[in-house]
Amino acid sequence: MKNVLLWLLVPALCAFAQTGQIQGTIKGDNIPLPAAKVTLTDTTSKVNTGPFDTDKAGTYKFENLNPGTYQVSVKADKWQDTSSKPTPVINATTAKIDLDLTAAKNGQIQGTVTAASGNAPILGAKVTVTDPATKATAGTAIADAKGAFAVDRLPLGPSYQVSVTADKFENLTKSATVADSSPVKLDFALTANPTGFKWIFGLLLVYWFAVLTARYHNIAGVNRKLLEAEIAKVNGRLYTLPVGPIHDEAQKLVAEATAKLTEGVKEKPLTFFFWTRGHEISAWVQLHEAQRIIATAFTRDELIARLRVASEELKPDFVKIAETVDAALAATVPSANPSNDNPPADSYLRALLGEALRCIYDGVDDSFQLVFSWQNKAFTLLFLGSCVLMTIAASTGNALLMVTGLAGGLVSRLLRGARGAEIPSDYGANWTTLILSPIYGAFAGWFGVLILVAMKDLHLLGQAFDTLCWDDSRLSLALAFLFGFSERMFTTVAESLEKAVDDNLRKGPGNPPGASGGAAGSVPKDPPAPTAPSAGELRVSSVSSAVPGKMLTIEGTSLDRAKTAQLGDQPLPIAANRSGVGVMQLGPVPKLSPGTYDLQIDSVKVAPAEVPKWSIDSVTFASDTVTIIGTSL
Repeated sequence: MKNVLLWLLVPALCAFAQTGQIQGTIKGDNIPLPAAKVTLTDTTSKVNTGPFDTDKAGTYKFENLNPGTYQVSVKADKWQDTSSKPTPVINATTAKIDLDLTAAKNGQIQGTVTAASGNAPILGAKVTVTDPATKATAGTAIADAKGAFAVDRLPLGPSYQVSVTADKFENLTKSATVADSSPVKLDFALTANPTGFKWIFGLLLVYWFAVLTARYHNIAGVNRKLLEAEIAKVNGRLYTLPVGPIHDEAQKLVAEATAKLTEGVKEKPLTFFFWTRGHEISAWVQLHEAQRIIATAFTRDELIARLRVASEELKPDFVKIAETVDAALAATVPSANPSNDNPPADSYLRALLGEALRCIYDGVDDSFQLVFSWQNKAFTLLFLGSCVLMTIAASTGNALLMVTGLAGGLVSRLLRGARGAEIPSDYGANWTTLILSPIYGAFAGWFGVLILVAMKDLHLLGQAFDTLCWDDSRLSLALAFLFGFSERMFTTVAESLEKAVDDNLRKGPGNPPGASGGAAGSVPKDPPAPTAPSAGELRVSSVSSAVPGKMLTIEGTSLDRAKTAQLGDQPLPIAANRSGVGVMQLGPVPKLSPGTYDLQIDSVKVAPAEVPKWSIDSVTFASDTVTIIGTSL
């Protein structure tokens, strides 16, 4: 019986085990598409199989399919997603599903990447377009020398995230919607990377710590040791005095001076940052008063000897009392005035010495107090200057110019220190110049380059500075170092710009910088407007400064058509014509008065040209001398 049932079930099991398959070819515009992503979906169970890539012939196959209804979906790059109609699969049958895809409609995002400060193009900036829904990268591009970029073949519809990254600049992301095939314009202005701020911030912190450490050990420490030695010397003098009112009063003052010094030493953290905050000044005043009191106990010979020394110390600040001391000393010598039977009494000499020492010690204490005050002012300037430098670096960038200028200021101090002669102790006054010079150099380096860039934009510089930009290029860094090194160079350039602006303000708004003014009382007139050529003819986009004796460089299109050129009423020979790169050189420029002249090509006014008052060709530095070579300096 069991065998009979088994044989009856075999046909049914065989019929149940039979499966079907789906195969076909994927094409795009009737051309087979290899590597297209094909996915099979069971429309009943919603189970997906795949995706699988088509072969080189664009074919695919799904085998061992249970009977049911299936749908084929295809995705391929540059082609619109396509799905078939639901297709039934019956036992042991093959369903053929061929699909022909339609090319996807793509859009484009294009624009420029420039620096926010100076608007200079950023070569090599990377532009990445991302679909925020899928987090997938839709396209990338690299900005060219003009900062231009274009990302093509972007599917229409979604709102993309466009991100730009560039070395030394902060990243920037914007949104853009590609609705149709028309290019979407998107420009980026990147802010300088705060890495430069971190560098200047770290450098200034190190500089602050080094300066404070140097002052603590080389200024405060030296003056403290000097005061300790003076206290020890006065104590030694006290041992020779008999006990009495003079001894006790002087000893009390010395003890107070010692206490003040000890108080300042104990407050070490405050001393490190603020020196003694007046402790040493008070100690010196009390110690000098003790020395003056001790002098009242001198013998006559000691009084005369000390007065002779005091006479020299009084000069030249206290000439009158020095003359009185000299007269008293002359009167103490019998041979100088034989008829004088009344030499100065000891009491008079003591009083005179006391007054002389008061003047001497007051002058010394005042000098020390002035130096101490100047030290405080210097460190206040150092702190405020550092804060301003960090603020500028954080807000505008180009901190490397500050670092280079700071190095120039430090090198200047090192050079002058190596050549300088030894000077007597001045309680650390000469240190303030060393401390402040690098900070001044940082300011001069940054603002000096900024002023030169402004002068170039105003056409006040020669062709030697045509490549100067507001960046950290080698030329900018070299100039920043020179500005930090040479105080006269920064002053000269700043005064030149000041004079140019002042001259322009005096002449009125109708005259650009460098233009010659009319007679007194005349109304300034605007230069005649250039006449633009008609479409398809020669066009000029930029004109360099017209420096007499130099070449005039113009840029534009169709420059090879130029036959003649003239500046104002002076002809200009066509020296070189690189029409392939849109550059033409004219000249040399004849000797013309400063002002604005019409540049004419083939008797057509194409652009104004500026003849500056002066121009700089080169700058060299030797020792403390800056040599500037140029025209009309």
